[in-house]
Amino acid sequence: MKGKLVVIVMAAVLALSGAAQGAATFFLSEAGYGEGATVDNPTFTILNVGDTATINVYGYVTAPDDLISVGLSIISADPLIGEAQSVVIHDPDYDLFGIPQLATSRWQGANEGPLGDLALETGAVKVDTGEGMVFDASMAIWDPLYDPTAGPSGAYLHATIVVEGTAEGQSDLHISVSGLMIAPADTDPATGKNAGDVEVFFGAGDGSVRGDSVGVLTQNREGLLVVLPEPATMALLAIGGLGVLIRRKR
Repeated sequence: MKGKLVVIVMAAVLALSGAAQGAATFFLSEAGYGEGATVDNPTFTILNVGDTATINVYGYVTAPDDLISVGLSIISADPLIGEAQSVVIHDPDYDLFGIPQLATSRWQGANEGPLGDLALETGAVKVDTGEGMVFDASMAIWDPLYDPTAGPSGAYLHATIVVEGTAEGQSDLHISVSGLMIAPADTDPATGKNAGDVEVFFGAGDGSVRGDSVGVLTQNREGLLVVLPEPATMALLAIGGLGVLIRRKR
């Protein structure tokens, strides 16, 4: 799957009730599972055009409820810098206490969507037999991709994006709420009802948005994509710079 690095839309389901009672954080990281991903606004560096970088998307719930639906967009300010080669929403199986009757998974449906402007209408949903992203850490540990080393005190590896550098330069990366919204457990995923009850933080910024604030960006970027010049280009630039110095000395 290929697409310009403009928008990644992701959806998944989690839970909260009551006005402004829920909170969740989503952040980008170079670190994979078990590598101690931190909540910051990282730089993803691609050494040459044609090489790739991996963007990991993590999330965790910071209020005493679970989330049942999460819609996210990852937006690149410059769509010409990179293209998504693949987008995967992780849907691991729970094996509760090793009892087959209790076995379940994080989501019961996941759709990475077409990779147009990176990924369009990507989604994952929890149904009655799914767990979603739970607040209770004693339950979260049964999720194989719940990473206790990530974030301030544990986070879910939600999605992984592989991006190919397509042009030299750099581009700010932002996260925003997509059309599925970020909704509480007692919400109908089809309507997004009560999604405004969820306060959502992106990256290391101080600002937050509501779970129904589709397309709204916070002030700070949540990451930076950098594609460095190819070695041959660097060599030409160096030769050109040397020529300028020689002319100046004359």
